[in-house]
Amino acid sequence: MLLFSKDKITREQAGAKAFNLWQLERWGFSVPQTAFIPVEVYRRFLAENKLLPLEDALRKALESKAGGPQVATVAAQMRRGILAGSVPEALEKELIAFCSAVNHPLAVRSSSLQEDSAEHSFAGQFLTLLHIKAQPAKIIPAIKKVWASQWDETVISYLQERSVDFQQSAMGVILQQMLAPQFSGVL
Repeated sequence: MLLFSKDKITREQAGAKAFNLWQLERWGFSVPQTAFIPVEVYRRFLAENKLLPLEDALRKALESKAGGPQVATVAAQMRRGILAGSVPEALEKELIAFCSAVNHPLAVRSSSLQEDSAEHSFAGQFLTLLHIKAQPAKIIPAIKKVWASQWDETVISYLQERSVDFQQSAMGVILQQMLAPQFSGVL
């Protein structure tokens, strides 16, 4: 289930930000050690935790004229469902193996299909968690928090304003080594 920078990945598999990081590494740029949780794992998580009906409920609320309060209610239900849900067993096993091989803190980052695209940046919309210990008991809740951030009301509003179908912005997750640089910058 986990993909690594040595693997060939696509934007549709891992999300836009993950794909962009993968491309940077392919082009020879220095990218901190990274693993990717594919978008399909998120979709499987929603299905296994019986959260897909909430997607339909949200779509109906968005289409209704008086949808504001209903949208907020459904979005809150989805966030609670994600945070309470169980990750697929195969992912949990891979995360246990991954964490046992990692001896540094991680950034747990969003990688939506629509994020960092030419059409939509989503800058600051999704959650990023920093300095997460590489332990399954810490990483799994962080992954679920990133997934749940897709259902924040500000994100839903952003999608609505830009006529983006929220189901087309499914979420991959990036697990990336935290660095402790003395200097940083953009060239």
